[in-house]
Amino acid sequence: MLKKLFLAAALALLAMSFVAGQADHISLQVIATSDSHGRFLPYDYAINSPNTMGSLAQIATAVNQFRSENPDGTIVVDAGDIIQDNSASLFLNDEVNPMVLAMNQIGYDTITLGNHEFNYGIPTLKKIMKQFKGTVLCGNVYETNGTRLAAPYAIVERDGIKIGIIGMVTPNITRWDSANLAGYKVTKNYPSKMSNSSTERSAFVERKRTTSSRDA
Repeated sequence: MLKKLFLAAALALLAMSFVAGQADHISLQVIATSDSHGRFLPYDYAINSPNTMGSLAQIATAVNQFRSENPDGTIVVDAGDIIQDNSASLFLNDEVNPMVLAMNQIGYDTITLGNHEFNYGIPTLKKIMKQFKGTVLCGNVYETNGTRLAAPYAIVERDGIKIGIIGMVTPNITRWDSANLAGYKVTKNYPSKMSNSSTERSAFVERKRTTSSRDA
């Protein structure tokens, strides 16, 4: 829950704001979610009771509505803590993880690994990562051979506008899951020059609208 998801969308939009000879506007919306914690449906299996505080089923409804309002300008991202809690660990070794299956159906562009993604070891995590159809982000965890565990960023394009999305995990995973990270290198979340452009992940579902002007 302590990691930060860095959305470089604002910077990309600013860079693309001034295009000579164009007089139209582009409206982009970024839908950001986090901490789904095994909530495929709005139900808490630990207490055998409904829980409507947030689930992928509810997110799917919201995303469909928002996307219908702006089908060509919608980006959907997640800031992690997906596969842990609410009995989600029962599906870790299945060929298809239900949480990832739902996120593929919703049409997420990126997911950033959360600290709880590391609870079950790297081999299990890699198996689940391969199931995601978008881009898995985690720019500050390195394999024993020096390569990154996941992509440091993704670039998505909407209506001619390119948006950069950067994802990293809290370095505190080396304290919480040290046994699972033996031999792996975890660096700080971001260089100091990027700290002012970072965005704390906040609400479970957040929609951000940005309008980019192409006026010269």
